[in-house]
Formats: sequence, C-alpha cells, structure tokens
Amino acid sequence: MKVEYPQRFKDLLNKYHGTSPNNYIGQGNPGANILIIGKECTATNNEIGNFYTIETEMNFETWKKNCNKIDFRDISDWEKSSLPFEEKYNPLYPYNSWVFQGKKDNSSKTWDGYQTIINQIFPSQKPVQKGEHYNFWQHCFITELSTYNMDSSVKNINTQTSINERLISRKGILRNDFFQQFPIIILACYHYKDWYNIDIEECFNQKYIGLLFNEKIDNKNEFIQGHLNCEKGELPRLLLHTNHAIRYTGDGLHSEKYYDKIGRLCKKFLEFYNELKIN
Repeated sequence: MKVEYPQRFKDLLNKYHGTSPNNYIGQGNPGANILIIGKECTATNNEIGNFYTIETEMNFETWKKNCNKIDFRDISDWEKSSLPFEEKYNPLYPYNSWVFQGKKDNSSKTWDGYQTIINQIFPSQKPVQKGEHYNFWQHCFITELSTYNMDSSVKNINTQTSINERLISRKGILRNDFFQQFPIIILACYHYKDWYNIDIEECFNQKYIGLLFNEKIDNKNEFIQGHLNCEKGELPRLLLHTNHAIRYTGDGLHSEKYYDKIGRLCKKFLEFYNELKIN
C-alpha cells in the first residue's frame, strides 16, 4: 500500500509549528479513512532512550520531512537497521518489525487492540495473525488526546491542560480539518470524556445517536457510544466513543465480541460512505 498525503494534511503542516508538544500530530497513514484517538502515549525519556523527545516533541518536524517524500517501503526495519534511534524511528510506520501479540519488548497491548479492530474492518484482506508484523498503520491514523505521557491513566491537571490546548480550545490542533474530516473517528478514551469534560458533540460537530453496545464481561464494562454528523451538503461522518483499546486474547482484557461489534459498525459505515462518495 502506498501512502498518500492529502491536502488537508499539508495545510495542517503549514498552519502549525513543531515547537510545542501539544502540536503532536500522530502516527500512521495520513491518507486513511479511519482516525483513532487514544488517551496518551506511554513514551518517556529514560535511561534507554529519549523516546518522548523523538516520538512526541519531534513528531511535527518529522512529518514535515516525510510529506510527499517518504513511503512505507522507505522505513528501515527496526530490528535490522544499524541507524541510531532518532534516524530509524518514523511516525509513518513506528517500530515496523514489532508483531501482533508478541513478546513484551516487541509488541503493545494497545497496538494489539488497534490491530484487532483493523482485522475486523478489513476481513477481505488476510488478517494479521499472532506473531506477524502489525499492518494497522497502513489503514488508519493514530493520535492522542493528551501529550502528557504516562504509563497508566491517573486523573491530573497536566493531562487536563494538554487536552484543553489540543481539543477543548477552538484553536487546538485536533480542531483542524485534517482531524475533523475523517469518515470514521474512534475515540478510544473511556472515562477521559467525563474526567476532562470533553463535549463530543461540540468538539467534533457530532450528534449523539445512542448506545450501540453495552455489556459487562469478566467484570469489565464494555461500551460503544455512537455519534453521527449529517451536515447538509457534507458526507456523513461516524464517531464511536469506546473503551481504551487493548489486546483481548489470552488475558481477558477485552472480549472478541466487543471488537467484532466495532469492526462490523465501521465496515458497514465505510461501505455506505464509499457508495455515497462514488455517487
């Protein structure tokens, strides 16, 4: 798959600048139809490496260098490359040798969740199996509500400030057309909506349409809240407010039924959206 850099992405790069971590853009394919918004990254600077600096603070400038020049095939294999960390890391395809449901040091519970969703949405393609390389980066774009990175979610003022700057403020980067115009937005932030007073209808110009899934499985409440934008003269856009995406197989964190529902909702909507777009 070849990456496309749409005009709205280029416009975003021209409007903002890269000096503030709150202007973090994200990771994945900027030309995809699916945007997933998580809570925050876990990358921090530590004795192993300057992960926060490279992944978050330098994200904007790296995308500027990428635009119209870098494709998926151009990204060095993470394990095999002899390049230093800051040169081989790229937000288009980060850690591209990591695998689905792999070992602790070459996979991610959250990324397993994203891959599970993509496996469900695009079943006509061969789903990525356990131990195979992630490919969800090619099919969606990932960003975060907050750039105050943490290993675990704890309500705090720093996260509130970052969300205020990135989303609540009308001038925040997540209000830019690039983020607002994705046909499907999966807001995988669970209780952050209530913790940090996020008005989904106002922030994303959406209308709440109802609770589409709600079950308690293994003492965990799994839910999908649906929102829809049907502005006159515009193609419809779907927003799903969901639990935080994490792997389900083997540890009971989320059920297969929950991910199957997300996948079927998105697949059906994309078929409808593409039909309208063609007509």
